[in-house]
Amino acid sequence: MRYSLLPSIERTVQKTGITIDHVTYFSEVLRKWIIPQGASKKASSRLFICKRDPRDISKIYFYDPDINKYFEIPYRNIKNPKINLYELRNTIAKIKADRGETHSIDETTLFQTYHRMKKIEENSKIKTKKARRQKSSKKHLNEKLKAHLCMEKKGYLFNDKPVDRKSVV
Repeated sequence: MRYSLLPSIERTVQKTGITIDHVTYFSEVLRKWIIPQGASKKASSRLFICKRDPRDISKIYFYDPDINKYFEIPYRNIKNPKINLYELRNTIAKIKADRGETHSIDETTLFQTYHRMKKIEENSKIKTKKARRQKSSKKHLNEKLKAHLCMEKKGYLFNDKPVDRKSVV
């Protein structure tokens, strides 16, 4: 039931695993489905059902037709971060914009670009927060200065200290 609502993708199993959107997944469960080099064309083109949660593409669910069961298959490189499908597509679009449509995309480039984009995003958040704080601080200091000047003008201050008007009389 859990897998029935996830989007399905049909893929073949290669020596390196299953590749979907430039990301490769591998687990020992796939070993029996890896096509030997001397196999017939029909055997090498066998498609398997894979399901992937768009909110977390760090794993796919591979359907084993022999035992009618889904298996969780992680990234081939488990060091890659968990990302969602939207972030993956933005990263692919960024690579294509930078290097051109014809440039081939490999998994390493994909995740390096993702890390760069995340770093830029984090830096901009920090800069925005810093700018907001500085603006607020300037506004606060200006209000304090105006109040100070107003009090000085009215004679409430003497040598930057408040004057008790009752004792001056």
